[in-house]
Amino acid sequence: MKITDVAITQVAIPYKEPIRLSFVDEQYFSSVIVQVYTDEGIVGLGETSVATHTDEVTAMLKNIKRLLIGEDVFDVEKHLKLYLGSGGGAIWWLEHAVSAVAAVEIACWDIIGKYLKTPVYKLLGGKYREKIPITAFLGIKKPEEVSKDALKAVEQGIKTLKLKVGRNPEEDIEILKKVRDAVGNDVEIRVDPNQAWTPAFAIRQIRKMERYDPQYIEQPVPRWDLEGLKQVKKAVGVPICACESVLTIYKAMEIIRKEAADIISTDPTRMGGILQMKKLAAIAEAADIPVVTHVSWGTISTSAWLQLCVSCPNIMLANDLLVANGVGRVNADEVTKELFYHEKGYVTPFEKAGLGVTIDEEKLKKYSNLFQELVAKKKKPEFFACPPMF
Repeated sequence: MKITDVAITQVAIPYKEPIRLSFVDEQYFSSVIVQVYTDEGIVGLGETSVATHTDEVTAMLKNIKRLLIGEDVFDVEKHLKLYLGSGGGAIWWLEHAVSAVAAVEIACWDIIGKYLKTPVYKLLGGKYREKIPITAFLGIKKPEEVSKDALKAVEQGIKTLKLKVGRNPEEDIEILKKVRDAVGNDVEIRVDPNQAWTPAFAIRQIRKMERYDPQYIEQPVPRWDLEGLKQVKKAVGVPICACESVLTIYKAMEIIRKEAADIISTDPTRMGGILQMKKLAAIAEAADIPVVTHVSWGTISTSAWLQLCVSCPNIMLANDLLVANGVGRVNADEVTKELFYHEKGYVTPFEKAGLGVTIDEEKLKKYSNLFQELVAKKKKPEFFACPPMF
């Protein structure tokens, strides 16, 4: 089955409410929706984030489109080697290339599943587990507001909370304290400063947090500082998770070799696709390091993440999967006809062929137009100069 065309559509979709992280305030998420066409009439869907590097990813996708035409959809490994390996030239822009390649790779799996009339997870080894626990992804607010959101999530049955911090050291501690007091000791709490701290400050801050029993601290130091990450890991009593540091399986391998993290959080768009993410999960499993999927963007990526998660023994903890009835970071709408909903903190993959999602053409057009309007107005996420704290 040959690829005949690739359609690339940039979209922007509002969140139900703005989300605040250590370095950015966001009202919208932006992604690229990829539709891969074949000579069998089957169309595959993929999605990748373009939050901070739109031009590079879309340029890569246009180049990949040129190279994909006429290729066999089933040759997924060949596509990966061509675009991520030394033969394709993308190695020189690897961190941008992985996002672009992932979108078309996910679409190829969708096509293969549709052709074989089976969900993608059955192509990845079948189900290891039936359902996947999710987190409540809670942005930075006043401690009292975060604790109310946390309690709402727990009342829905969500048992793992992800707290964003990193703007105010004292308030960070108070957020964690208020949330722990509100939800009790039977709920897991992750803390994510998104690279806001130096190693020395991270050690001091995490030691103050230890009394509130966080499940782990995610990416406390800048992503390039693997030695600093290792230093923090060795100095504190809380597990350390690498997230922004984990771009490509090669960087993941470096983190594992350095023993710089207890947990790895990443996703197929950061790896170069579902197959690369599956490889990472196996590598990490051999090193006895759990893997958590980084936050999904829309329904297409959420479906891809779920198909992967149910097939991987090493993806055993709660994952940052966005659902329509979640708490915190929730999309106001989607470009697909299908939506995901959690039930008491768990979500299951669609059982339909491929990823099990279909495009709503009117909404695709609507949110593509919104993306173009935001670009024309030069309206981007509001980034903050957030130097590491000492």
